Amino acid sequence: GFMRQSVPALYTYQGALPKQPVPSIRATCDKYLSTVKPLLEPKEYDVMVQQVTQFQSNEGRKLQRYLEIKSWITDNYVSDWWLKFVYLRGRSPLMINSNYYGIGEGSMEWVPTDNQVARAASMI
Repeated sequence: GFMRQSVPALYTYQGALPKQPVPSIRATCDKYLSTVKPLLEPKEYDVMVQQVTQFQSNEGRKLQRYLEIKSWITDNYVSDWWLKFVYLRGRSPLMINSNYYGIGEGSMEWVPTDNQVARAASMI
């Protein structure tokens, strides 16, 4: 009726949110190295550290500047690239590679829920 409260639409308050900051190239490279370290042999990791150092000193500077400029002129400096290059151009099945909420629907243990924590726990 007239006094009924409604749930706001998904992006109702999107404009009120602060922009996602662009991480420094150093922070990004440090995060990358910490991610690949457990996957590489020590010698391979040393080579990777050298490559990352070269990247930071060379093309990384220019790419970082482009990313900073893009962050000034767009609401989200990642989302359009994500949509175009990761989500739409990928040739792997979307359901299991991009939409983790949909996994498990056919399994015997699957229980429908709108609670994200419960949904994640059911996937383990």
